[in-house]
Amino acid sequence: MGKNILLEVFDKRRRAQLLKKDSERKIKSGRAMVSHDYTPSEELDITFQKAAEEGFKLQGYKVDGNGMGTPREVKIYITKLKLKLRKKNRGEEGRSTVQARLRTKIKLSARNRGIAYTQEYEFFIKKSYLTVPQKIEREKILNYGLTQVLHQILDDPKLTDFLTG
Repeated sequence: MGKNILLEVFDKRRRAQLLKKDSERKIKSGRAMVSHDYTPSEELDITFQKAAEEGFKLQGYKVDGNGMGTPREVKIYITKLKLKLRKKNRGEEGRSTVQARLRTKIKLSARNRGIAYTQEYEFFIKKSYLTVPQKIEREKILNYGLTQVLHQILDDPKLTDFLTG
């Protein structure tokens, strides 16, 4: 309780887009579902850092440098955040749905008194919609995926032992 953490979050994805525009080939064939790139409305590293700081505070860590002992360094790298949309046919009715698939990967690197700890966390979700999900639904999927990975980080007993040791 009260241990210092210096927390930094970096968005290391190649592209800021969460969802890329469909190819010209898909557009010409009529199979396209995404007409333009979709980028989240807020910068991920800043938003995720605020959420991570809050999570570590709830666990009793100090993220403002006013805690006890030598600060532990925690660096979080968002390495993958990709949303894919696919049409799926359902049953004999032939009614199609849109399946959204979100894959989230994060790498964590921590240092405590010269000793390093690294771990990768991953989350995958599939969700079906009757139509192509609009911006607010995409944001919900994104937030859910990032929240689940943050829970994995905060609930990691090896990380907790490393940071408190």
